[in-house]
Amino acid sequence: MSWMTLHRPGTHTHTIRPSKNLNVPSGRPNVMFALPELYGTRDFLSPIEDYDFQLCKNECIFRQTKPCDPDLYELCNIFMAESNLTLATDPYQAVNLYMHLREAIRACV
Repeated sequence: MSWMTLHRPGTHTHTIRPSKNLNVPSGRPNVMFALPELYGTRDFLSPIEDYDFQLCKNECIFRQTKPCDPDLYELCNIFMAESNLTLATDPYQAVNLYMHLREAIRACV
């Protein structure tokens, strides 16, 4: 898990349930990370220089703002606009939208 993921607002606020394995801690990941001494351990983070951080960041591939191929994304947006469709708000709408877009794309091929 990356440092950036751990520090994203709203993540890791769930509770990890106690386990039969006594070596596995339970609690809220945010609290476990911020206050390791409450769990009988210490902070194992190692400080790094900004140069090293930037070097690693430059080697990473981050997700794009579009969920798929940019051309396919644009084509789907065109089909949605032509059919007066909007983004799905529940799983059933998502399936219906998918099926509509799939048929529209197949008709073009």
